[in-house]
Amino acid sequence: MCGISGIISKENIDSNKYYCAHSLLKHRGPDDEGFFYSNNRGVYGFARGNDTCSDFDQVAIQEIIGAKVIIGHRRLSIFDLSTAGHQPMRFDNLVLTYNGEIFNYLELREELMDKGYVFESNTDTEVFLKAFHLWGVDAFNKFNGMWAAAIYDIESKKLFLTRDRYGIKPLFFNISNDFFCFGSEVKFVAKFVPDALLNNSIAFDYIRYGLIDHTNKTFIEGIESLDPGHYLINDGNQISTRRYYKLKKSYNDEIEYLVKNSISLRMAADVEVGALLSGGIDSTSIVCLIKEQSLANNLRTFTIDFDDKEFSERPFVENTLEKTGFHGEFIKIDSNKIEKILDDALLTRESPFRSMSVMSQYSLFEHIYNTTNVKVILSGEGADEVFTGYTNDLYVFLLSLLQSFKFQKFKCEIRHISLRLNRSIIRIVFDLIIRFGKDFLRLNKFIVKRGFKFNLNGNEYKSYSHNALKDSLYRGLTYSALQEYLANNDRNSMRFSIETRVPFWIIELSIGLSLLKSRIIFQMELPRFH
Repeated sequence: MCGISGIISKENIDSNKYYCAHSLLKHRGPDDEGFFYSNNRGVYGFARGNDTCSDFDQVAIQEIIGAKVIIGHRRLSIFDLSTAGHQPMRFDNLVLTYNGEIFNYLELREELMDKGYVFESNTDTEVFLKAFHLWGVDAFNKFNGMWAAAIYDIESKKLFLTRDRYGIKPLFFNISNDFFCFGSEVKFVAKFVPDALLNNSIAFDYIRYGLIDHTNKTFIEGIESLDPGHYLINDGNQISTRRYYKLKKSYNDEIEYLVKNSISLRMAADVEVGALLSGGIDSTSIVCLIKEQSLANNLRTFTIDFDDKEFSERPFVENTLEKTGFHGEFIKIDSNKIEKILDDALLTRESPFRSMSVMSQYSLFEHIYNTTNVKVILSGEGADEVFTGYTNDLYVFLLSLLQSFKFQKFKCEIRHISLRLNRSIIRIVFDLIIRFGKDFLRLNKFIVKRGFKFNLNGNEYKSYSHNALKDSLYRGLTYSALQEYLANNDRNSMRFSIETRVPFWIIELSIGLSLLKSRIIFQMELPRFH
């Protein structure tokens, strides 16, 4: 988990200005840094920065004159803590700077070795690079992980940018005349945008509709985010983006196996791993399955707690800790401290936010950073979108039963939902009629289009299927606030040099897995939930 940056320019790059901007990403990778540079005369090489490991005797990047290409990296060491994982990494004519983790890298490594590739490190970075060398952009669909990466071809002078399927890791860029720059955070790119101006349409979306990260535009004019599941090509003359992944149907019913395998893969690290734990089924499932699979002897968990019992989930968390025997830490948020950290939290998030939960999350990762050696955290983020975890999904589920003419099952389910929500069946039926009326009159799509007026067009937003539940799941994974939640996770954790992994983002999971979360049953009996 790291920070990446780079510039391609027709004019000579001011390497000192570049390095000052690159240093703004230090929190994403405090362990090491490195650089690649090239000019138009075919001269290229690697350079060091102030925090580069002493093993590398290279020229300082600030001293490079006449470079037309500079690619940089800040490293947070997770796999193979040796200098063998130093980036940018070169193989043949390719140079890679990479942020993220490829969790199936050992399997891909074996496949590459069978094809004659030799490896000099135990890093997933080397696997990423050599996989791209063999398969090109087709490698992206072989990766099970989260990433934002830049690959530069020294011979063809092409730059490839790529981002994971759902945008777990960030990647921003700016195009202006003969100058192109990219980075893991807006603050780097903004240093090269003259007269940075507020993007009024994005500000309007936020003020009027409370929308954030719902489009590839940012709050600064000219700075964009590479769309999830896409890659970008800059060949020196033109820039184009292409999609390599599109959400598709899945009929795989091995959900339990997929989730267990995902957690097992994401526990792998050469540093200490911990987990966030609340009273909900998402994080509780992760922690219990870590115990069941004996993936950790004494996992450290972290929970935000409140004095007000109405908001405290401590009893449910303690139930989980008692069952697993793991060590739990409860962190209470000091309201008096909020004002002191607000400015830094906003700079970290690089945008306004809609909820004070962002501040709680910021404080949580700050506590982990200051009091532990934990460098990797597992989080239940995204499970609601994958497994229909929102209360609203219960109504959509009922509507899908009516669409499928499953009236007997509808009667049974509406009774259970009535008890769960403590609402009368008549009230639930009334809400369904309202919802069905909106769908019939296409009012829901009109409302969604209004909310996303600046980034949706008529043929991009369409129903996924005739099933209301699957259609809702599709919207939840593509047009919801999910990008906002993933951005909160990334910025707050990386602000304190901690990698967050989200096991529920399994590549095999897709819209076909339309099971209600309350119906997922694991072999290990989980604590009772509220």
